[in-house]
Amino acid sequence: MTKLALNTKNRRRVPGAIKVLAWLFGILVCLPIAMFTLWNSIDEAPNANATRYLKVPEQRIPDAQNAWLLSAGLDAAEDLDAITIGRRRVDAFSARAAQQPMPKADAAELELFKDALPVVGLDAEVDGVADLCVPSDGNCLQWALQHGGALKRLQRANAARLERTQKLMQLPGWQNLYAATSESPYPVGLFWLQRLLTAQQLAQSEASPAASEALAQLGKTALFWRQMRASPQELFSVELSGREIEATYWLVSEWLDRAPREALATNAQALDQILAAPANKLDWSNAMSVQFRGFEHAMRGETSGAASRWWRCMRSNADEHAATRNDSCLLQAAINLAYVHQATMNLAADNYAQIQLLAEATPQQLPDVEAAGSIILQRTFPQLDRVSLQQLSYNWTGRILAAVAIPAFDYGKREQDRDALRRIVQIKREARAAGSSAALMQRFVLARPHLYSPPDGLPMSWDETQAELSFVPLAKNYWKRDVIAIGFAQIQR
Repeated sequence: MTKLALNTKNRRRVPGAIKVLAWLFGILVCLPIAMFTLWNSIDEAPNANATRYLKVPEQRIPDAQNAWLLSAGLDAAEDLDAITIGRRRVDAFSARAAQQPMPKADAAELELFKDALPVVGLDAEVDGVADLCVPSDGNCLQWALQHGGALKRLQRANAARLERTQKLMQLPGWQNLYAATSESPYPVGLFWLQRLLTAQQLAQSEASPAASEALAQLGKTALFWRQMRASPQELFSVELSGREIEATYWLVSEWLDRAPREALATNAQALDQILAAPANKLDWSNAMSVQFRGFEHAMRGETSGAASRWWRCMRSNADEHAATRNDSCLLQAAINLAYVHQATMNLAADNYAQIQLLAEATPQQLPDVEAAGSIILQRTFPQLDRVSLQQLSYNWTGRILAAVAIPAFDYGKREQDRDALRRIVQIKREARAAGSSAALMQRFVLARPHLYSPPDGLPMSWDETQAELSFVPLAKNYWKRDVIAIGFAQIQR
């Protein structure tokens, strides 16, 4: 066979080889991608937990009676109505949150949210102190007495904002109206300053009518936050109210170390109000719902589909931040390709349901609830150490995101610890009123089973040498200590 004939025959074989390679490429690469894409395009229907968490509660409180709405406009200019500004902010933010992806705030919204009454805080050079007292350190009365000049300056500098804070605490309702997103603002009043002014009044007049007035104010404060908790709230409001109620316990404990015994009977009504046991079990449903809806909102904006995400990424490469971007547009598209929205939300909703059960569990129920919840959470958690084809085949991205979204949640334990703190202060009050001695305190504590520690159901621990009553908290990361102790400065030894 001639050389020319061989070359001609080889040229005829090349197109055939290319076709074979193309078929192999299609079978080995394109077909799996197509099957993967098709499989991940099949979504689930919302499950029961997702359905209940996605439900947005109706507004139940008129604007004029909503203390939260006033707090949302707390920093509005003095000549403006705070509730009106709060409503305008809610409407503007909600309108923007309804768009997907959620755009940045325009100039009008930024102006609407402008802080016209910036909070004036401590100035170490002017006030001689840089840090506020921490209620759990048990020294706020002494701090307020020592730094009266600083408090007077802060009171004058924050007069308008403080007046609004006092006004909102006279309103009967509290309902957060912002749309649930990762960007939702969290308005906060000057509760800390009002608390310190009350502490100063208590420290200056331990047994006078002024002290009774201060204790009555603490009672109104505790009642306000308990009434707020009577209806389901979102997580920020639950924790804010918990901390404020907790602070009243610490202040009363300090006052008990200073006040004469007869002042306890004189102020019994205020003390009853402050140290009252919670009337109802805290409802965590809305807290979980808001957390879940915020996650759902974020995922809907960030995982809008492979093609859409790739196009948005390519367009963003022209913006001013392109140089700082490390992620690949193709990688983002691939991540979106392995994401199934409602299937992810169902996993996340089931996880949040387990977190809610943990928050609602009593300390005695907690071990069983944690064990059962651990099985469910681990079942949905992607096994990164041994990735299987089954795990990779459906909603791999969503499973990771649902797992990451599980909050580090010890808020239920904090509530149990706060009730233990309330009980300790109540024991201290009763012991002071009865004139109990240090030697008889252990017997005194044992005779009050209704005031045993909620975390373990055991009597509070009495240390006669240190004259301290204590308990071991459940939420140690919150307290930053292993034991919560209350001193008895005036006990008979």
